[in-house]
Amino acid sequence: MNHRIWFKQPARNWNEALPLGNGRLGAMIFGDPARERIQLNEDSIWYGGPSDRNNPDALAHLAVIRNLLFEGKLKEAHRLAETAFSGTPCSQRHYMPAGDLLLIAEEKGEISQYSRSLDLERGLRLLPMN
Repeated sequence: MNHRIWFKQPARNWNEALPLGNGRLGAMIFGDPARERIQLNEDSIWYGGPSDRNNPDALAHLAVIRNLLFEGKLKEAHRLAETAFSGTPCSQRHYMPAGDLLLIAEEKGEISQYSRSLDLERGLRLLPMN
């Protein structure tokens, strides 16, 4: 099965750029051969700085949730676990980009048979064939 995203033109916005990374370092590749933009990221760069999202109510509710499960009250246990075990606040803060790397090609010429793709199965950016 072919697990590949591909485009016939450079990305016009961030949602069309191709993601690359290893879970700690990342980049969004826009794919413009004349003026490439690579947006860089690193996992410690967050909006607002470090934060402890551990829910202080989790331990206090653990025994209650266990009892509900043993009593067969799965829906009640699930509802309580959703609130007591979820991180606080419930949404995670946004990543902030480390910066943009711009690569500008001085050579002028016509680009033909352009394509860019990302192999989702192997996590590889595939370069165009000549």
